[in-house]
Amino acid sequence: MAYSLLAHALGANGGTGTATATLNTTGAALLIAVTTGQGVPGVSDNKGNTWALVKRTTWNSSHCDIWQTTTTLFGTGHTVSATASVPGLAVLAFAAGAASAVDQVAGNGASTVSALAAGSVTPTVANEVVIVAGLVSAADFVSIDSGFTLLDHLAGDGATVFGTASAYQIQTTPTTRNPTWTASLTASTLAASIATFKEVPATPTGRMFQVF
Repeated sequence: MAYSLLAHALGANGGTGTATATLNTTGAALLIAVTTGQGVPGVSDNKGNTWALVKRTTWNSSHCDIWQTTTTLFGTGHTVSATASVPGLAVLAFAAGAASAVDQVAGNGASTVSALAAGSVTPTVANEVVIVAGLVSAADFVSIDSGFTLLDHLAGDGATVFGTASAYQIQTTPTTRNPTWTASLTASTLAASIATFKEVPATPTGRMFQVF
């Protein structure tokens, strides 16, 4: 079974250094958080999951991160929180036929630009999902190329929240990708992270049965 998008949500800084997003993750096999900010970003949720950092790209002291749960406590009313200085948050939930593992990661950053390539990745197996995160200091992301679907995006003001965006692509055949984010205007800081995830079938127990 290939990946399919179940739900997604966007969270913004409420002035407390925490961004929150709520969604229904029932049936999910892969839960991803895209976070932006400064300081020491962290992710948690109200279901008690453990979150692991998949990829961090840092540019001008600003972080553009992709996180993944390593546990599978999912359901309705699932609230994910990101803490940082000027935090932004986007959450993506995917269904799949098996557990997920990180395959490939990359990242990139630049100053005083309006477009940025995220970094080149080549999935190693078929049916992987490719996630792209974007950070822009004081603008919004208006597009991403290479056939990616732009999901959630939030305009940044550079003071209380960074521009934050998430995008994804599900590949039936492994194909190298280096998608380019385009912002609404030239900004002092752009950063991107990209990661691919593959399904990992359950390991057989090795138990043998005799047939009579």
